Amino acid sequence: MLRPVRGGTGSLSFANLLLTFLPLVHSAGDSNGWVMDEAKIGVGVATLLAGATPFNAGNVNETYRGQIQLAGGEIALAIVKDLSIRQLTNELLASTLAHAVGLPTPRAYLTVARPSVISLNQAPQMPDGNRLVFASVDAKTPSLAFRYEQNPSLAPSLLAALTAWEDLGRCYGFDSWTANTDRHPGNLLFGGPKDVWLIDHGHAFTGPMWQVGDLRPTGGYDHRMGQWLTPHMGVDDRKAKAGEAAGFEALISGVDVEELIQASMVDKLLPSAEIDELRNFLRDRRPYVSYYSNQALDFRSLV
Repeated sequence: MLRPVRGGTGSLSFANLLLTFLPLVHSAGDSNGWVMDEAKIGVGVATLLAGATPFNAGNVNETYRGQIQLAGGEIALAIVKDLSIRQLTNELLASTLAHAVGLPTPRAYLTVARPSVISLNQAPQMPDGNRLVFASVDAKTPSLAFRYEQNPSLAPSLLAALTAWEDLGRCYGFDSWTANTDRHPGNLLFGGPKDVWLIDHGHAFTGPMWQVGDLRPTGGYDHRMGQWLTPHMGVDDRKAKAGEAAGFEALISGVDVEELIQASMVDKLLPSAEIDELRNFLRDRRPYVSYYSNQALDFRSLV
């Protein structure tokens, strides 16, 4: 296995990334109706161009807005994060999973950042001195938290509009499946019920500090939307979203977790024991998605 960290067992240049990690382009289907098109959902590879500028929109990690060059030579405006290896791989895998099940999240890229272009602190470093960062296409949509802050009086109408989002129940299910413990209003880009994006997946899989043995498929973990959104939803809405989360559980029963791990590239970045931990967690947690979604929706009568 090639690991892009100082002292790893191999050396990953940008050319290696292009040749070794480009997602497979094919479709795979099953009797449950799930179809994967890795040409669309797999993580891409890119290189960061000079000129990225830092910005802070309530983010904890160092974050930049800049241009990345894609494998085909195209240029894209992206949000770039300086992340530890754990948060980087959490982002890559959770983003791939979201795309696979049809939830909106900006396209993700494993991006090479040269020291001559940007100074970074946390991003894993390759033997050639370059670093690997997480980049995602700039959705150009404000976060729900930003819109609160700009006009607090809009909070009730914003929450009502979010409740009307057709994928909200599936989002509850997704966060239950991936054990995302940090879906606060800053991690939802919201332009309206037809313009919603899930971002910041660094706290998926219980958070950025998990170790082998920590991911318990049957365990209960903080579900942030249950804390700040559920109390503003009526019984009928909560019942409807619980039904959608149950449908999400049925959908992911046919998901090929192994293929998605490969499409996310995390199997090239983490030790095999940690990949086994993630694979087993995602496979074995599927039957508990509806249960924990119902808890987050405070609709335990359906449990």
